[in-house]
Amino acid sequence: MRGKWILASGAAILLGAALGAVTLLWRSGAGGSAPSDPTPPGALAEISLTGVVRAQHVVGLAAPIEGTLFNVMVGPGEEVHEGQLLAQIRNTALEEELEAAGEEVRRLEDRLKNLESAFLAARLEASRANADFSRAQAEFFQAEKAALRQQVLYREGATPRRVYEAAQAEFKAKEEEYEVRRKAAQAADEQVSAVLNETETVRKALQEAKERMELAGSDLLAADVVSPANGILTAVSAKAGEEVHPEAGDLLQIAVDLTQLEVVVEPEPTVREKIRPGQQASVHVAEAPGEVFPGSVRQVGEEGAIVEFTSPAPGVRPGHSAHVRIRLP
Repeated sequence: MRGKWILASGAAILLGAALGAVTLLWRSGAGGSAPSDPTPPGALAEISLTGVVRAQHVVGLAAPIEGTLFNVMVGPGEEVHEGQLLAQIRNTALEEELEAAGEEVRRLEDRLKNLESAFLAARLEASRANADFSRAQAEFFQAEKAALRQQVLYREGATPRRVYEAAQAEFKAKEEEYEVRRKAAQAADEQVSAVLNETETVRKALQEAKERMELAGSDLLAADVVSPANGILTAVSAKAGEEVHPEAGDLLQIAVDLTQLEVVVEPEPTVREKIRPGQQASVHVAEAPGEVFPGSVRQVGEEGAIVEFTSPAPGVRPGHSAHVRIRLP
């Protein structure tokens, strides 16, 4: 009897232990452990990066002439307007050429005035000389006619020798005067022609000197760097006193259309591999609190990624820092 009771007690203990084990297993299987993360290790649904805002459209201005950057009127970040003077370049060679051309113009103008006066005087002298020549010529012809008549009469014995010789002497005197007046008139006419020719030469030289002066002046005027559009100056590649050259690249850069912006970010190589053009992004700029600007990845390269966006907020400008979130597929 006692043996049966001991056997029954042992069976009950074994049954209880079995029930406890089953209950423990059931609880462990029902919710004792958290479900595994479906995202593979290292995968990201979104990445956050910081970068600098810049304009999508930038106008570059090269130095218009070679020379020394004399003055820069604006600095990076300042607003500029179309037609505004931004910088000045000095070129001493052009300045010297302009000064020399100006002096040449003044000298030739003075010379031209003197020649014009000389031309009037030469014409007056030529007019007088030709009048004297015409008078001497008429008297010469008259004396010649009288001398020939007296010669005929003298041969025929119809006039005294004294009258004949007087007529010959008068003819000789008038002939000499005629020759003197002829040469004087010829010289006066030649002087008029010479002055006229020199006047034309000086007038032509004056025109050329004025053209050189205008060209040098226009070149110096081109040394003024003027803004071609409204925008914000973003970069100046040289300082006042430094030499600049048209082939040296952009001297100034102006951001235009300030609603079309972009952010340049530089992710780590492992992160950059996950970025693709066209991926959606959001841009946050401290200068526009509460604003979230939707954008997209435009370009990805070894130097980084470019996220473009449109900003209607006037407070967002090139050079501002931006926080960019790029959503990954």
